[in-house]
Amino acid sequence: MTGSALYARQVLTAAAAARMAPSADMADSASSLIASMLAAGYDANALRWSSVVEAGSRHGAC
Repeated sequence: MTGSALYARQVLTAAAAARMAPSADMADSASSLIASMLAAGYDANALRWSSVVEAGSRHGAC
């Protein structure tokens, strides 16, 4: 997948990702969810996930 296709996918899924409640059960997907939220300006929603991920972690970073 090209960089622009990945970015487009992140923007398209951002609203759905922003509606998800932070959960330790979703920790493996947190980096993708957070990247999606940040791509579309859902900064406050992404910040709520700080309790789920380790500080400075890059686990599965996009």
